[in-house]
Amino acid sequence: MRWGFLGAGHIATVALAPALHASCRHELRVVAARCERRAAALEPTRTAHSYAELLDDSEVDAVYINLINDLHLEWTLLAAQAGKHVLCEKPLGLSPHEVELIRDAASRHGVVIAEAMGARWHPRMRAFEDAVTRLGPTVHVSAEFLVNRPEDGGYRWDPTRGGGALFDLGGYVLVPALVAAGWRAPDDIHISSAAIRSGVDHELRVMLRWSDGPTTSIAVALRVATPGERLVAVGREGAVAAAEWAFTAGRNDRVALLERTADGSRRRTEFPGVSPYEHMVDAFASAISGEDAWIMPLSESWGVATAVAGIRHAAGLSVNHRAHTPNA
Repeated sequence: MRWGFLGAGHIATVALAPALHASCRHELRVVAARCERRAAALEPTRTAHSYAELLDDSEVDAVYINLINDLHLEWTLLAAQAGKHVLCEKPLGLSPHEVELIRDAASRHGVVIAEAMGARWHPRMRAFEDAVTRLGPTVHVSAEFLVNRPEDGGYRWDPTRGGGALFDLGGYVLVPALVAAGWRAPDDIHISSAAIRSGVDHELRVMLRWSDGPTTSIAVALRVATPGERLVAVGREGAVAAAEWAFTAGRNDRVALLERTADGSRRRTEFPGVSPYEHMVDAFASAISGEDAWIMPLSESWGVATAVAGIRHAAGLSVNHRAHTPNA
């Protein structure tokens, strides 16, 4: 599969480009970025002078979008209009409506579009999500993703560009909860604590409840002294936990899934270091070819966007970004 990259940011540099170069199944044909030097560093066949030039390349089959959050909608729609399949970094959309526009574009133009939430392709995360569905109807999920990013004035600190901890990290902690709840929106949202400055959520701790039993406590933070990742689910039929690097396990990390059944028996399943991004691009290519391969469904991206919108509303965070919607 011949790829084009819109943007040459951190994930494109350290994860997606290496994932393509590791496989003879993929070719990184062209990269378009604001900085030509960064684009060339990804070792494409060539660089492009603009995003539009890349989309005009008839030899590009699929586009990976690694742009600032508020540009995801615009360039996903334009790529679909150009007949390109799209793998877009999270968050796919900054609202449920944006995801609906993307879903409609995928259908209208006959292309595959998926959200590149890389952690979900790690074999342990696939096993965790499967295990959660076996814990019974009353499940409590506890998930934390706390990082310590430099407060450098970039888009993560700009409310008009899709900044904040929830847009940056919320999908990771919300997906296991939504899996447990059958991908239904929570019935009740309670903000346990919030650190919000200049319209940006630096840290949020939230309780989610569903009327028929499932509950969730989540925490996300962009700026903490002690970063950490935690993912545990407990239900009537037992418990499951992702030990070590719940959301960022990669090629150099040997990790485990811990399970306990209702009768008290315990099991530890070891997973060797793998690149979830290699799994992701291979699955995406297989899905485009019509093969049986899991990619994140747009219905699940919509579920995440709906939960994020509900939490933002409960926290008093306004939808205030500059997304542009082309006629696509």
